[in-house]
Amino acid sequence: ERYYEECLQLVRTKSLEKNIMLLKNIPYDQVGYYYSISHIIVMPSVNEPASISEMEAMSYGLAVISSSDNGSAHYINNSKNGFIIDVSLNELVNSMMFYITNPEQAIVHGVESLRLINEDLSIKQSYKKLMNVINS
Repeated sequence: ERYYEECLQLVRTKSLEKNIMLLKNIPYDQVGYYYSISHIIVMPSVNEPASISEMEAMSYGLAVISSSDNGSAHYINNSKNGFIIDVSLNELVNSMMFYITNPEQAIVHGVESLRLINEDLSIKQSYKKLMNVINS
């Protein structure tokens, strides 16, 4: 909660309300709407085993910023479809500012996220990989 409040204060201090929405605990039936109006998802979670949020966002073509402490960070190819950051406000600000000052990169990274989901992380590919392990 303290980290969330620090981030919220920083967004206000930098007058970034038109660029950044800080959301938490969104009802599941509204999640798709927020993905569809966004370009980037930021998941600065600490000690989270594996969040499905990154994969959901990637399936909507979003670039991803994730903490290295999030178990889902391995779905991100650093600097290809987003950024894996250490849990620090400075790294979070730097990665977010990168996308604000280079909005075209959010699109490029989002396209790569969608490609990864469709080609590498699909259920079909996951099943194929699992069967290869079982049959080896």
